[in-house]
Amino acid sequence: DIIKSIDSKQKMLIRYPKNTRPWQHVIELLYGYLTLVSKVSKDDIGFESFNFAPEKSYPAEDIIKLSKKYWGNKFDYIISDKNHIFEEKKLEISNKKIENYINWKVEKNLSHTLKETFDWYNDFLNKENMVEVNNKVIDKCLGIIK
Repeated sequence: DIIKSIDSKQKMLIRYPKNTRPWQHVIELLYGYLTLVSKVSKDDIGFESFNFAPEKSYPAEDIIKLSKKYWGNKFDYIISDKNHIFEEKKLEISNKKIENYINWKVEKNLSHTLKETFDWYNDFLNKENMVEVNNKVIDKCLGIIK
């Protein structure tokens, strides 16, 4: 919604600024999935389910503040005082099972996660070569570049 707002030059509507959500960078999640597949293919554990989530959830207002700091005047929002559809106030899930099984957990803090996400979208909006951008993101994740 943040990027859609920036791209359309429209204010983003914030329904519940205090509600929390488990924010994480997609590359950390994908790395976790691939690590799990590799481990499960070697172990004979049968069917199991795992939660991939950060240890902490953050309120939408934290994400909005960091978004405003990064995007400046390109991003604006309004907080609605209307009653909207029901949404859980606090979304959190435990990642202990996956952390114990493959030693996986979200390594980056929220501001770092959002900066990397926004950097990617900034490249996308500026019509950069996304194959090169994605290759750099993957290389960085794998520790090939710093």
